[in-house]
Amino acid sequence: MHIEKEKQSRKIFLGVISSDRGSSNSIRNAQVISQLEKENRIVSVIDFGVVFNAKRKLTKIVLLALLVAKSFCTIVLYRKSDLIISTNPKWLLLIPYIAKKSFTMYLGDPFSGDVSKEDSFLYSFLWDRSRRLIKTLFVFSPFLYDRFKQEIGDDKVRFLTREPILDLPEMRGEGVLYLGDFSSIDRNFEPLITVLEGLNIHLDLFGTGDKRIISKNTKNVAVYARRPLSEIFEIIPSYKIMVIILNRFGFQVPGKVYDFAEAPFRVLILYEDYLDIKSLPQPVNYFYCKNVASEIRIALSELL
Repeated sequence: MHIEKEKQSRKIFLGVISSDRGSSNSIRNAQVISQLEKENRIVSVIDFGVVFNAKRKLTKIVLLALLVAKSFCTIVLYRKSDLIISTNPKWLLLIPYIAKKSFTMYLGDPFSGDVSKEDSFLYSFLWDRSRRLIKTLFVFSPFLYDRFKQEIGDDKVRFLTREPILDLPEMRGEGVLYLGDFSSIDRNFEPLITVLEGLNIHLDLFGTGDKRIISKNTKNVAVYARRPLSEIFEIIPSYKIMVIILNRFGFQVPGKVYDFAEAPFRVLILYEDYLDIKSLPQPVNYFYCKNVASEIRIALSELL
């Protein structure tokens, strides 16, 4: 009787938790699991992060096969347990679709209209076939929340505010820090780089993206690899402010907008005209500015 009760109360979590890139997705998933454990839930975690951390292609394939097999075995073993999917990578929806099992989903990026990736037939197919199995959909963007309320119904969609990262160090250095991807497709870096170059202020980018955003003649911008959260704590004190750039279009919101809401340093957030920023966090350390050179110049003169 006790064993059967345990099987029913158990949660099975599929997603990326460990990551050597310090991605917003893995930070968010770790927070979700931590909250479940605080509620005294029994959580079987199947971490697909090890696949992306592996260097060799053959190793990735073997790890992926083992984790998929483990996922199906765990679902069969705890067939009455609640299944939770964090859909980054999006193909994880294959598992509940094949298993024909209802699930709770945590969604960061939409399946169509993702500004960082091209729309895929596979993802559209999975979303179309799997959304009827969704018991509850948690989203982290207020814009996605409004969209999905119309698409799958108010009763299933929940807006979940990310918990901020606590105990961050103060900034005591110089220059501007940017963390995360810097693709020119989804974010417009040109106004910021132009202003910083004119003011001779240094910008360091820790992430991956399109290096064409940086002119060959630009000497005050440096690019480094993404770092895990533990190393980000060590990097932060070397700068004076952090900058976050919102997307050119779409419904996504970078997780960093929530991560640094209680940071002991100033954060400049650049946004495009189409966004209604009133629904985004408004802590005292945040400074919202339209992503145009003239306004960025004014903002930086006050912050630096």
